[in-house]
Amino acid sequence: MKININNIGALVLAAGKGTRMHSSQPKVLHTMLGAPMLNLVINALKPIFPKNVRVVLGHQAELVQEVIKDDDCRIIMQEEQLGTGHALCTAWSDLKAAGMEYILVVNGDTPLLKTERLAWFIKLCMQTRADVAFMTLTLDDPAAFGRVLRIEGKVAAVLEAKDYDRAAQHLKQLMNSAPSASSNLYIWGATIYKTKAARAKSVEEKKGYIDSVMLVYDRRVEYYGNDARRGTPYILQMKARDYLGLNPLDGDTARSIYRAAIEAAGPNVGADLILEYFQHMVEGYKGVQVSGEELLADYQKFSPVMANATQEQQDSFNGLFASSGAANCDAIEELYRGLLARDGGQAETIEKAYNMMSMIGCSSDFYIEVAEKYYANKPTAAVAAQLASILETKHEYTKALKYLNETLATETDPEAQGMLYLRIAASELGLRRGSAAAAAARKAIELDPGNGYGHMFLAEAYISGANGCEGFHARTVYWLAYDELARARSLFAGQPEELAAVETRMANCRASFPSFEDGFMYVEGYQDGKSYHVSCGWVSGNTTIRSR
Repeated sequence: MKININNIGALVLAAGKGTRMHSSQPKVLHTMLGAPMLNLVINALKPIFPKNVRVVLGHQAELVQEVIKDDDCRIIMQEEQLGTGHALCTAWSDLKAAGMEYILVVNGDTPLLKTERLAWFIKLCMQTRADVAFMTLTLDDPAAFGRVLRIEGKVAAVLEAKDYDRAAQHLKQLMNSAPSASSNLYIWGATIYKTKAARAKSVEEKKGYIDSVMLVYDRRVEYYGNDARRGTPYILQMKARDYLGLNPLDGDTARSIYRAAIEAAGPNVGADLILEYFQHMVEGYKGVQVSGEELLADYQKFSPVMANATQEQQDSFNGLFASSGAANCDAIEELYRGLLARDGGQAETIEKAYNMMSMIGCSSDFYIEVAEKYYANKPTAAVAAQLASILETKHEYTKALKYLNETLATETDPEAQGMLYLRIAASELGLRRGSAAAAAARKAIELDPGNGYGHMFLAEAYISGANGCEGFHARTVYWLAYDELARARSLFAGQPEELAAVETRMANCRASFPSFEDGFMYVEGYQDGKSYHVSCGWVSGNTTIRSR
């Protein structure tokens, strides 16, 4: 919590009378939760300034000093109480002698200050190397509090409430008599009327102030629309933003102002403006104010412009569309079918189509077609893995194997390789190629011996190979499969679903074992528990005789 700087301290102003408290007791000694307000302020400062807290005292100083328990607080006396500025002047010589270059000034009657917030504020001041900084807050009704006026985020003035209201009275007169005197006239004007709209006591009064805000922006366009940095597109963007903030239920009007801003910008339209507009289009679609066709049309219209934006801006634009709900696979497919037909399948369009459809989880034949074209242009393991997954679900195992093997060629993690071999085994089984499935399953077991699925797939491969011979010999294959399933069962301890599946399959294998009579006919000295070598087509291996 400590600020790592030796030339900064805290100054608490606690010399005032507190006339508005209507009490003979000094203001800072009034209590909150049983503690004097002044002590709560000092407690918030001490973790940051354990040795550098100074308190300015004046009115009933002796009484106030009695409640300051901390010996590390330095007391500075203000004999005459002539206001806040005078209190700072009184402390100046002490601060200078102590080598203080930065000082945090807080009022002694602000008990809700938090140490964390003060530390954040000081750190921000140090990072920005500000000469002067102060905290502000936004209130729904600022009432008699002073106002901080900002122009483009920077503090332009601090006004008393009465001065603020007087400024609004003369604003229209200034716009009529000297409309091109300064753009600040319109910046301040919009801020003043927005504040008055927020304080309006009736719908009609608020509507009047909103109209005034809009008029200020229109006049600014008229006189400063050609400004090189803050011309018509910027002014209309601010107008749309403020209108939506003041009248959030009328999104249609705000969106029409945004469109006018974009049109005014022409080919130089900025990505930030498009993003802001498109975000409100998405919100309008979710609020049933904008149709899916309108949203798709705007996405298509602005996609080429956003292609020149930063990657972060492109991701935000595509992410907005993907999260809108209008970005369903049928709509996207229709959009990109048209685009690809028009541009002849340009690589850039293919990439956009792939990224968008991947983002929303498409798996249609058109998506596979686009993904394969994208992979041909930019072969990566991630795309190959995605293609393999979709093709597996569609039972297109030959194609799936192609992409699984290409993914495997670049994978280096043994566990991930093992999972790929399991998927290869599954696809080989889908193609009824038991021998190849068995080879993949054995490789998976080799790479990840603790994964029971390798043994399950090997068992299934053996079972598929039982058609390589007939009669008794075909049934002996189930002994080998049973052995693999038993190994899988031992690895699935604590996994009830997998155990249930294995037990079911083991029961099926037992039902397919040779009978004792069949075994006695084919094997000399046949008896349960005796070793036996299975040989049936490509399936072979040592096992134990078991009769059903």
